[in-house]
Amino acid sequence: MNFNFLNFSETKILFEALRKSHIKAMFVGGCVRDAILGIETTDYDVAVNANIDHLTDTLRENGILYTDKWIRYNALQAIINDVRFDIVALRRDVECTGRDCKVVGVSSFEEDALRRDFTMNALYLSENQEIFDYCGGFEDLKNKRVTFIGDPIERIKEDNIRILRYYRFCKRIKDYRAVYSRVMKESAHLVVHISRARLPKELFEIIDDHKIVNLMYEDNVLQNLSNDCVNIKIFNRLENVECSLLAKLYSLFSYNTLLSNFGFSRDIKKSLVLLNKLTKEQNQTSLEEYSKQIVRDIKALKYAKYRIPIT
Repeated sequence: MNFNFLNFSETKILFEALRKSHIKAMFVGGCVRDAILGIETTDYDVAVNANIDHLTDTLRENGILYTDKWIRYNALQAIINDVRFDIVALRRDVECTGRDCKVVGVSSFEEDALRRDFTMNALYLSENQEIFDYCGGFEDLKNKRVTFIGDPIERIKEDNIRILRYYRFCKRIKDYRAVYSRVMKESAHLVVHISRARLPKELFEIIDDHKIVNLMYEDNVLQNLSNDCVNIKIFNRLENVECSLLAKLYSLFSYNTLLSNFGFSRDIKKSLVLLNKLTKEQNQTSLEEYSKQIVRDIKALKYAKYRIPIT
């Protein structure tokens, strides 16, 4: 396990400032999980046993720049040189609705762990590389298990995006057991409440793993994201075909669904319009003016949709 971020000079500056104010701090969540998995990360979450006022005073007194965009969630971002630390005061979430919820401070790292979504995201790492595992996340990671903390249906109701996060983490550690299939089928209708702007990021993280995408189809999740039929057979023809993630999405969902249901950026929307136009054209020579990636995508999609051989 390579916890190299513990040795950053920026980490030492931050933790020394917190220590001087008698604030206990530990890394938590994705950076700990990914380090255990051997994956590089630039997302550094830090949990602290201090209220937000004490935290902001400490950062200010030590000349550490911070932003307070998420202060109502007892969270802020400290910036030292080019390194950003997302610092969250220990808390318990109450009255959750989607991504929005009221929070109350707590003093226990263990209680803070219980509010998190999956056991693998509730691992805490101290300065001296000691791992604190309150929910069995280390064993779950070791055995490639994505496990909800608490009642999975209730956790999904608190924040509907946990449906997609579940599949994303299953893809990350190759957990294909589908142990929560019943839960996902029961909760699938809730995906319509996920912010359109957040859907592309989650789906782009998942779409290249055909086993996971097929699990989502079997659990009726994809169907609830779509205005039309979901083209799982066409999508599966691309399993061993080189193409972009956007092309895979285009093969799976209708053009209307992609434009209306997903909050793509302007550039991605332009690419979608082009994919839709070119896949309908019969003249192969019309592709000569486009980039290699566009040509590759169009040939892949014509193969998947119309069985036109890739040349």
